[in-house]
Amino acid sequence: MKKRKFGPALYFASDKNVFDALVQKQKVDASTLATLFRNRNTIVSKATDRELLAEYFSRLTHDFYDHRIISEKIGIAPRRERSTTVELKGELDADNVKSVLEDLRREINESGDNAFISRNGDNFSLNIQYSRPDYRKSEFAQLVTKDAVIEFTKTESGYSIASPQNDFANDIRDELVSNIATKTPTPIEKFVITLFDKPSPKARTRFFINLIEGLEGFSKRDVSDVYVYKPKLTDDDRHDLARISHDRINKNG
Repeated sequence: MKKRKFGPALYFASDKNVFDALVQKQKVDASTLATLFRNRNTIVSKATDRELLAEYFSRLTHDFYDHRIISEKIGIAPRRERSTTVELKGELDADNVKSVLEDLRREINESGDNAFISRNGDNFSLNIQYSRPDYRKSEFAQLVTKDAVIEFTKTESGYSIASPQNDFANDIRDELVSNIATKTPTPIEKFVITLFDKPSPKARTRFFINLIEGLEGFSKRDVSDVYVYKPKLTDDDRHDLARISHDRINKNG
């Protein structure tokens, strides 16, 4: 596990950074602005001009907690990431897997991130909350916090490992596999489905077409156009939805 070469603070925000953040009405709401002032034993009115409040607050001394409150509002929520699966085949002992997970969990926590392990029989889940900088973002959005869940599911031939498809999770997964192989007395095999040997977009498209055509019991239909829209509900539509919801609740008891 590589240790972080930065942190916990990337920078000290200037008065201009704070002012520019607080005047963003769409992201920093009135309650957040009031909280920042209340932490300084100051009560502000909703009728007070926002730019006036932002200008006054930006001239004050700011600490880590001020930055964290503002960053939580300005920061961009991470999107749901794609997942990938690796199959391990061999005589894998659940206690060895748990021991490897515990060792890595301690390393992750010592590096500054947070991790914990949950267990259900011989199945394990490593939950990690980590922060990485993205200097392409604005000042209060540079530190991006993400969650990664790496799941070990017991199979007849070994374990199936499911994890997010990103560099951080891949490095963690590969380190876990390497450590498990070291602790396992017999050799283990690692199976990964990849299209690395098909760099051509046409070849990859043909691969998926053949995969779809090879599904038994299913028929294909061509779609020329797809429209996605959100219709505006009328009062009658809302009444029907409320009635359907009410009927379902009564039916389920």
